[in-house]
Amino acid sequence: MRQQRSLIETITDEALTLSLLAEAESVPNAPTIDRLRLQKLIYQVAYTWFERRWKGFNYAFFRYRHGPFTKDLYQTEVDLAAAGLIQGGNGWAIGLSADGRELAEQLIERVWLAGDNSIFWNELRGIIREHAAMSTPALISKIYASDTMPIGWREAWPLSDLPVGVDLTRILEDEESAAALEMPPEWVDTFGLTIARASEGHDLERLHAV
Repeated sequence: MRQQRSLIETITDEALTLSLLAEAESVPNAPTIDRLRLQKLIYQVAYTWFERRWKGFNYAFFRYRHGPFTKDLYQTEVDLAAAGLIQGGNGWAIGLSADGRELAEQLIERVWLAGDNSIFWNELRGIIREHAAMSTPALISKIYASDTMPIGWREAWPLSDLPVGVDLTRILEDEESAAALEMPPEWVDTFGLTIARASEGHDLERLHAV
């Protein structure tokens, strides 16, 4: 396991985050998504997959003062916003743009629901439909009360009792995973190009060297 993502893993995370946001926005009567709620919703999915050794999200979460946190999600938000796929609202609110919603729907239909990926997506959909409708205090309370096994520990504790700084998820290597979400190379290129046109630091030529 490791903490630093490859370029392909980063692009996969960003595409999957965009799609998760689309799913969360489709939940009836759900509160507005903001940066805090997005962190917690992604954590719920990422930790569930990590426990099963499913390689899906590659965000490395740790116990922070306000619960599970990954700094890599900030870069995702910056990249998606720069590409015009998400937009801000009042305060920390985040929502899909029209272009973002269209791309997310294509990803869901053509990538995440295809073949073995559908197992991951159906699990994600169930988690999001359960948790996106919760109020923010209820969502945070549920996460804090959940039994969590930090990396390197032998016993699960309620997340609220864990010390700040312990690692909760890391990036699984292929040989460590029981199942892996696959983003086809043509979609990695397509999505990566969308981000690269607007954001510095994503060099598509590096994709094929990873």
